[in-house]
Amino acid sequence: MNLNQRLIIWLLLMTAMFTGSSMWSYGHLQSQKRLAEISARNQSKCQQIAQAIDDIRQHAQDIEPADDMNSLVQQIQKAASSANMPMQHVQRIRPSSPRRLGQSPYVQKATQLSLQDVTMQNAITFLHHLAMSQPNLNIQSMRITSPRSYQQETSATNTGETWKMEVGIASIAYVPEVKKRNNGQ
Repeated sequence: MNLNQRLIIWLLLMTAMFTGSSMWSYGHLQSQKRLAEISARNQSKCQQIAQAIDDIRQHAQDIEPADDMNSLVQQIQKAASSANMPMQHVQRIRPSSPRRLGQSPYVQKATQLSLQDVTMQNAITFLHHLAMSQPNLNIQSMRITSPRSYQQETSATNTGETWKMEVGIASIAYVPEVKKRNNGQ
């Protein structure tokens, strides 16, 4: 082999090596570009989630503790009035003690309502107005039963279209737990 042939082989070999390294660099650049795009999307999603968490925290701080029984009774009276349902149909309002939701700063206060001799339309309208009266008030459960005795079904107040309902409602309040300070340490 003469010098020209060696030089040509050497140049072809160098060209192949540069082409190979260029292709590898381009592939690596493209994969890094895809990873950067994915990271940018993930960062955007994280920022949206963080904003949603901040909004929820702000809304929770705006919620006042739901431990005022008079306020609940007033809301029930307004809802009954809006539904054209006499208050006498609300037989019982039985609040339970507040319960902390896990380790969170939120407290749930459940209340059981007993409704007697109500039409389905009045009951649904009443519950809708009650749920809309306070943004943190939710209907948790509902049990509908028919009146027990035949005499009640044929009475003047009960035309066979009235029902007895047990409704569970709950409100959630933001009540941060107060950490007790230990003066000895």
